[in-house]
This record gives sequence, C-alpha cells and structure tokens, in this order.
Amino acid sequence: MLKDSWTYMMVRYFLRLVTVILSLALLSACSPSGNQDISDWSSEFGEYISQDVEWNWCRTTEEIRRDFLDEINSIQASDLSFQESLEAEREAEGVAQWRSSLECSSIRVPLDYSNPGGADISLRVIRRKATEDSKDKTGTIIVHPGGPGISGVDLLNSPLFEGEALGSFDLVSFDQRGFSSGNKVECVSSQSVAGMSAVLDGNDDLSSSTSSLLEGVVDACVSSYGDDFLRNMGTENVARDVDIIRILLGEDQINFVGYSYSAYLGMHYANQFPSRVRSLVLDSPVSMEGTALDMALGQYRAIHSAWDRFSEKCSEDDRPCPVDDPSSLSSLIESMADEGIVVNGVEGDRYLLSSWVVGRLYRESDWSTLREVLDYASSGDMQEVQGVLDRYIIDPLHIYQGPALATLCADRGHGVSVQDYIDAFENLEEESIFSGIAVRGSPCAYWPKPDYVSPLPLSQADFPVLVVGASFDPATPYEWADELASQLSNASLVTHGENFHAIAGHRVNDCIDGLVEDFLVYLENPSEDNDCSR
Repeated sequence: MLKDSWTYMMVRYFLRLVTVILSLALLSACSPSGNQDISDWSSEFGEYISQDVEWNWCRTTEEIRRDFLDEINSIQASDLSFQESLEAEREAEGVAQWRSSLECSSIRVPLDYSNPGGADISLRVIRRKATEDSKDKTGTIIVHPGGPGISGVDLLNSPLFEGEALGSFDLVSFDQRGFSSGNKVECVSSQSVAGMSAVLDGNDDLSSSTSSLLEGVVDACVSSYGDDFLRNMGTENVARDVDIIRILLGEDQINFVGYSYSAYLGMHYANQFPSRVRSLVLDSPVSMEGTALDMALGQYRAIHSAWDRFSEKCSEDDRPCPVDDPSSLSSLIESMADEGIVVNGVEGDRYLLSSWVVGRLYRESDWSTLREVLDYASSGDMQEVQGVLDRYIIDPLHIYQGPALATLCADRGHGVSVQDYIDAFENLEEESIFSGIAVRGSPCAYWPKPDYVSPLPLSQADFPVLVVGASFDPATPYEWADELASQLSNASLVTHGENFHAIAGHRVNDCIDGLVEDFLVYLENPSEDNDCSR
C-alpha cells in the first residue's frame, strides 16, 4: 500500500533530497597543511617539498545534487521491491554525502629524481578529512587501488573504511605518474593488443612476427613520450611521490593501504622511507619478486583456478551448464565475436570479449551474470547477450594500456626476451581464452628500462604489517600473500575464503574490515591463525 502511495513516495524523495542538500551546505574553505617533516630530502627538492597545495571540493554542490537525483530517479523507475528500493536509496544518499566531503588538488613532482632541476609532472590527489576533531585525529591513511594504473581519485569517490578508522584518519589517494592527466601514457591501442593475441594464437612464424609487432608497439610509445619519460614510470619513483605527498600533508608518518600491485608500492615505500611508516596493510599482494613473465604466469594460474571453480558451480546447477571446459568457452566467445557483439562501444573481438569474462570471474557475485551471458550465447540469442553487456562499463584493456605497461616494464622488464614469452605461451598445459594473460608483459622485452633493480622485501620492520589474502583470489594467487607474510618479521596474515580480489574496506567481509580497522587504529596484529572465511 505504502509503495503505491504517491504522497508517501514524494515525502520520502523530498526528505532524502533535503538530507543531502543540508550535508552539502556544510562545505567550507579547506585548511592548509600542517608542519612538514622534510629531513629525508635535500635542498635540491625545495620547490617540491615546500609547494603550496590548494585543496578544493572535488565536485560542486550542483553536480552532487544532480547525480543524486539521477540515481534516485533510476531506483524509482526500476523493478526493485519496496525494501530493495529503500536500501538502494539509503546507499545513494550515503554516496552523495561522502562525495560532498571530498577535497581534490594536484601536486608537482620531479620526473627524474636524479635530476630534480629537470622536468616535472603533475599528480592528482584526493582526500577525505577525519570526521573527528583534529585533536583526536590518529593520522593519515594513504590508500592506493593497484593496477598499476587504476585511479586513486576514482577509488575514493565511493565510501571506503566506514568504521572507526574513518573517524580518526584522513583518507588520501592519488593518480600515479603515467596515469594522471597531462602525463598519461596513451600509446598502446586495442588493435595492437588484439594483433598480438592473434599472432600468439595461431601464427606459424611466432618469433619474427611477434618481435615485429612488439617493436612496433614500443616504438610508438617511445616516439610519443621519449626514453627518459618511460624509464621514470617505475614504482621506485612512485614511492618517492608518496613521500612528497606525506610532506605536503604535514605528516611525520603515514599508514599505507595497498591493494594488489600497490602492495608492491607499499613495500617500495617502506624500503626507502622506513621511519615514515606507522603501519602497512597489504591486501591481495602481487609477488614481491620475479619478472614480468613470472607475474603473468602466476596470474594466469589464478584466473584458471577461478574458472575451474565457476565451472564446477555451473555444473552443479539444475540447468545444463553451457560450457564444460575452456575450449567450449572459446567457441562461445568466437560466436559472439562473429555476431558483432559490442563491448564499451567497440565491436568485440576475441580479446575484448574474453577480457569481459575474466572481469566477471573476479567476484563470485558476478558469476550469475556470466552464466546468464553464456546461456544466451549457447542458445544463439545474441540480442540478449548484448543487452547484458550494455549494463557494464569496463576497461578490459587497462592491464595492457600505457600506464600499466610503463610501470610493469620499468619494474620487472629486465632479463626476459621475446622468445621467453613465446616459449611460455607454447608450454601452457592448456591453451584457452586466458592464454594471453601469460604474455601480457611481452612488450617489456623492448621497453626502455631504468638501471636499478627492484629491492627485496624488508625482513625486519619497526612497524606492524597486516597482509590480507584470499584463498581463491582470481588475480593474485594466495601463495603470494602467504609468502610475503612469512618474509616479514612483524607481519600477520589474515585469510578469507572469498573469490574476491582486494577486499578490505569495501564492506564485503565484516570480519576482514573489523580486523583491518582495529589494526589501523590500535596497531594490534591479529592472532597468527586468523581466518575470516565464511
């Protein structure tokens, strides 16, 4: 009855709008940074460590209000039940209030830290200030989403760490070098990636044709940006950028939360600036050692394991499963490509469509959608397939695009030849649509590289470290988390059984969120045997 009441709907709508508008009305001028500890930096970096940072609201009141109204209208026009629509409206209200508190700025950092008087680049930075009084503030958490090349600014556009940690910490993130506007590496096209995949999938003359294609990809990047720019995209420099951010925030120490690749960034930071770390949270970490090829092969195994679990669950359903092995999946992918299925406005080739499948394997909550698409494809109903894919806005090429490739090659591109990638591809136990993952770093064979070698993890640390690992992580194998925790003298490992990548703070597992937030606030390592599996 109430749901059908026009008066009730309008009152509910009005009250939610008023709540959001009142929160927006509290926006006020931002305060400058506090005292700056610059003892780790020489006077050569004076212009960077003393620059003025002007914080402004990331979005205007009108932009947030418009987005909120659009979301409410979408909810009310949907087929959600009364209770579901109430929950969706509450979530939309929470997102709007969160965004009303976000401050944005940009900072300058040296392109090459060995030449601070040379060129500089700009990085976008975002923060949400602690909700408690400044006198009760514990400090700052710098959080980074990984990738490499995923936007930290976008990460904080949605609520994160909403428990006690949120009240006592400023939350800060940033877009790393090579990804920020003005210095984003954009030189790897979808055509070149698809071409590389096609060569590896069936060309008889793998060595010469692959070498030619990869050299063309790298030459295009070097032509656009130059050797020196690309050499300086590595994580060692990103870690130095983090310390510039620390100084400009006025913090003696920071807490760092890094997901996936950014666990590697956190370890780089801790190696270079150990006295500046209060705590580290490393969630779904990549391996701290190994080449780009080693990384790719590990991730290939992880995604294949996720596929095996999906297939097992699919076969247990009352309905016949449309796929029973990767080869039958490959046939369905080919049929979708032949029918001109579009992904993100681009006609989907085998690579784009398989990337969409990989994306759905990352979270078990998406498996029903994957099953839906495969059911439609197997019955030949491509119109329904297209309808499902139209609901997703994804970036399936991000791991091959310039920002990710520039960082991966600078960090781990040493000592691997094109032939090594070809041999690895041909030696896979089973070729499938996931095989291309194993060679995703192959342009690194020709990429301009810095001279340094990535440091090994700390064995001793004066600060606590919390490592979070998923037993069925579809992107970074659990053994990488276990290995990292065992290498660090002051680390605890928390395990969960989710088929999920990068979980802490995202309201997916209350046990994980509680342990991580207690760790950040009280610096209490959980017990050795801590399992948050459900």
